[in-house]
Amino acid sequence: MNNIGWDQRCANAIDLMIDYVQPYVTPLSEVVDKDCGRHWGSGSYFRYDGKVFLITNEHVAAKLVDTSITHQFMGADHVFRFATPFVACDYPFDLAISRIATDVWSYCSHCAVPIEFSRFSQFHEPVPGECFFTLGYSNERSGFHFGTFVANGIPYLTQEAPIPDSLADPSYHFLLHYLPELATPTVANSPGLPAPDGLSGSLVWNTRLVERMLAGEEWTPNDAVVTGIVCRWLPQFGALRVLRAEHLHSQVVSLCVEHGMMDNPHPDPHG
Repeated sequence: MNNIGWDQRCANAIDLMIDYVQPYVTPLSEVVDKDCGRHWGSGSYFRYDGKVFLITNEHVAAKLVDTSITHQFMGADHVFRFATPFVACDYPFDLAISRIATDVWSYCSHCAVPIEFSRFSQFHEPVPGECFFTLGYSNERSGFHFGTFVANGIPYLTQEAPIPDSLADPSYHFLLHYLPELATPTVANSPGLPAPDGLSGSLVWNTRLVERMLAGEEWTPNDAVVTGIVCRWLPQFGALRVLRAEHLHSQVVSLCVEHGMMDNPHPDPHG
């Protein structure tokens, strides 16, 4: 590993992070009718105080005002409507969580896994030039076909971008480069990086790859920590706006403590 080039090192990191992160994430879809839906955003399962929750953006969860939203465990055919309300905080946090009841989590066999909340960093403090990873679902790569929802995860490794003073408050947010026309595919015949519509709600991982390299240590995905959540795409700046770990961690704790006993005893599979 120590003798491989930077590009190959990044490609290896992407492959390992895909396998590591995929069980945590789910596409979120709005219900159009009883047999069809439309991709809406991305979410992740995490465990806090022994309970499993789903986290996404407030602006994604707000769709529940108009229609039902569904999620799907990795490796399962069942699609579940959210029957437990989301609790949320709006801008600048743009966060929402919903409790996943025990009987919903165990309703069918699946490969989904919740992130232990200890993996959520309390501070966004990367070393210079660090690599960040996110995996979510885009509108462009998701859809219903013959009554079946098909979503392909979008894995993406990138670095932090400078944040203009006029764009966002750096005490709340940081930016990640997102330039589809300049992205380098790591898989042969890849269609490239899509427009990121639908990636809202994807957690951002500080891989700590560069940190380990600088320390002369071997890196594994177990070194990675959650350092933010994707809130918006800013196409005019070629960047994703990400809520910083400091606020992500504190607001999740606040929401979980205040609403952590929410439960829904009746799973509602749809599809």
